[in-house]
Amino acid sequence: MRIFSSSFRKGKPYLLISLIWLGGYFGSSFFLLNPILALSGNDVHCKAFHISFQISGYGSWANEGPTPMPSARGYHALAYDVENDRTILYAGADQYYDTFQDTWSYDHNTNTWENRTPTSSPPPLGAHALAYDSKNEVVILFGGDVDPFLSTAETWVYDYDTNTWTNRTTSVAPPPRSGHSMVFDTQSERILLFGGQYWDGQFEYAYHDTWTYDYDTNQWTNVTPAISPGNRMFYGMSYDEVFDRTVIFGGFSGGSGVTRTGFNDETWVFDLETANWTELTITEAPGARAYGKMVYHSAIGCSVLYGGWNEETGQYYSDTWAYNYSTNTWTQLDVSPSPNIRLRHQLAYDNESERIVLFSGASTGFSYQQATWTFEFTPVQPPPPPPIPSFPIESILVGIIIGILCVVIIRRKRQQQINDTREE
Repeated sequence: MRIFSSSFRKGKPYLLISLIWLGGYFGSSFFLLNPILALSGNDVHCKAFHISFQISGYGSWANEGPTPMPSARGYHALAYDVENDRTILYAGADQYYDTFQDTWSYDHNTNTWENRTPTSSPPPLGAHALAYDSKNEVVILFGGDVDPFLSTAETWVYDYDTNTWTNRTTSVAPPPRSGHSMVFDTQSERILLFGGQYWDGQFEYAYHDTWTYDYDTNQWTNVTPAISPGNRMFYGMSYDEVFDRTVIFGGFSGGSGVTRTGFNDETWVFDLETANWTELTITEAPGARAYGKMVYHSAIGCSVLYGGWNEETGQYYSDTWAYNYSTNTWTQLDVSPSPNIRLRHQLAYDNESERIVLFSGASTGFSYQQATWTFEFTPVQPPPPPPIPSFPIESILVGIIIGILCVVIIRRKRQQQINDTREE
């Protein structure tokens, strides 16, 4: 027994080599990055580790040109109804800031807009906000301007199936405002609202408060933390459903109604679970702007920003950027063709077709367009991964046999040494 134990101990390195060989073979097949995942641009999550994939590819905007469609406008709002596969539009304003009171839906599959304006609707509005509550399958509306100098604090709900708007205004709610944005936090199943502005007859003042809305209880709750983004309005906002973070970019802080001030290029994220805002330090970001709109593109796992304007620098934008939370990077996408300069437009992400829908907005000033564009992202085929070391079954068997032979040879050698010692 001692002879075998001694031989076994001496042969353990050879057995270990064989086991490492086998483990490397099976382990490599399990842990090797899947090229399909790399193409998707999404992130892979496991309980113990996290792997990020950089966005790689190009995008293209297409002018869909459906007829009829909503009239030229800005300051409208869009939301994508996941259950019914429709992009919902409500109201907006023309170049004179005369507000609309119409409800439209867009079906990308048939490239058609349908005017669904019901008998009872919210008031004519501009610079309001919409968000789709995927739990309750309804669109939530809050705030907006009934005229250039008067904002509301009303809460309305739109049900596509019944084509009805319902007023659910509560006594406890965010103060009247416009120029804000809302998203639906799927983790907490609540609407999240940030910032916006109010007009005192002479100046525009921006908010920096954070609110949530629970449809089931019809309650607004102020969750503003001690540290928040500065006062701002007309920023870009999206909800990253993979990382459960709300992202905002840009915006401006105030103005006289004629001159806007305080344009920024800050990126902030909000974690509703901890009710904390965090400003992110980023090496390269889009230029400072307001009226740049942003949505989360789930197929590539990034928030996509388009357009905007900076009055302080006189810069109008027609660029497309993608923000990847997992790497904390902004990437300007190689896009061709593209809409022209655009501000006061709106975006919605069509989950079914994996396309962003853009409607209308102004090219410069108040020169409003009447156009429907969609954005599609095409991943670039990455170079093939390095070849996996070949471990055919024959090689595995040979490795096992060699390991066993090593043990046998060592055992016999040890036995011979013992026999020689006894003869002496």
